[in-house]
Amino acid sequence: MLRKLRHQNILLFMGACIAKPKLAIVTKYCHGATLYEHIYDYKTDFSIVDVVRIVTQFSQATVLLMAIDMILDLDLD
Repeated sequence: MLRKLRHQNILLFMGACIAKPKLAIVTKYCHGATLYEHIYDYKTDFSIVDVVRIVTQFSQATVLLMAIDMILDLDLD
């Protein structure tokens, strides 16, 4: 199912390695830092425009995943 998923706000799934004991998901390479790194490591001071853009993209991806039953239980705490 992940292989067929295409959306501008969802990282492209390329494949998976299921050779025990190491498991891995292979995705498209994304240049730059993660949102986590910007928030916790770099302490990036996002503008309100950036925050709205990030929340909008997250919401669009979440709605899609919920619509196709990819998210069964979403805990946003």
